[in-house]
Amino acid sequence: MQPIPNTVDWSATAAWIALAISIITPTVSLVLNNIHQRKLKRLELKYKSGIEHYHLCKKAYEEFINNVSPLVCTGYGGSNYNQSYRNLFLYVPARYWKNLQSLNQAIEQGSDNKKELLDEVIKILATLLQKQQTQIQELACIPGLLASIRTRLSRANKT
Repeated sequence: MQPIPNTVDWSATAAWIALAISIITPTVSLVLNNIHQRKLKRLELKYKSGIEHYHLCKKAYEEFINNVSPLVCTGYGGSNYNQSYRNLFLYVPARYWKNLQSLNQAIEQGSDNKKELLDEVIKILATLLQKQQTQIQELACIPGLLASIRTRLSRANKT
């Protein structure tokens, strides 16, 4: 049997391999970078919406406390109590609604335990705010997220 002649030009093969790598590498890098940027943007949006929700909750809780406190302590005042009471249901989980309803009934009936019920509701609201604040801080601790937000904010402020 005769040996098969080796006619492969190894320098041309190496050039073709280098060309393929030079085309594929930037494409793969671009795709991976886009995936990473998309994840950062989702986290940034989640962070911003968390902050907005926190501020809305805090405002609703403060309005409620400011309107209900005079009503409980003196029996007068709190002209916007009903509105702030109803608005509170938008931001408080359903498992605490019974507590809110109990307080409202105690206020309407002039019950003696309305101060205790108010203290209980205020503790619930404070706990909810603290949980939200912790969740926001956990999001802010994700590497790259804060840097991304600062960069975008500085760009927005320049324009």
